[in-house]
Amino acid sequence: MEKIDNTELDVMDLDALYHIKESAVVMKKSIIAKYKFPKFGNEKFLSESWLYQRLIYEGKFFVLNKPLYCSKYLKNGLTNNIWKLWKDNPNGILNILKEDYYLISKKYRRKYRFINHLKCIINLNTLCIVTKKKIRHETPSIFLSLITYLPSVYFVIMRYRR
Repeated sequence: MEKIDNTELDVMDLDALYHIKESAVVMKKSIIAKYKFPKFGNEKFLSESWLYQRLIYEGKFFVLNKPLYCSKYLKNGLTNNIWKLWKDNPNGILNILKEDYYLISKKYRRKYRFINHLKCIINLNTLCIVTKKKIRHETPSIFLSLITYLPSVYFVIMRYRR
């Protein structure tokens, strides 16, 4: 992996460019206070990705590639239950996925754009299949949804086979 210490990034870059899924983001409370999480009906969960999408407009930050904390994954924690949370709260998650698609389109060069669009659409398709929403009404790209439909079905089968 490419060295990222002392590199200026925004939050999306951690995953899109460096494939870092777990991180700690430290910021001033005054920045977070600018943003109020929206409500999507009576859904009770909205991923922090919604906030990260807004933080892109706050500018870049410096990465400190050092361990800051140790944690233990809990059996009933967010990471182990993310697909159940997505399934139970689809509207907010679909909103995040569509916004990710748009931000990827604006932000990244062709190589990163295509790969990250595919990941985004597979997640969107999978969520639509599981929640019985119409993909054609939710997707920002009918073409990518069509070519990733079978991999999406495969992910549904694998996730719910456990």
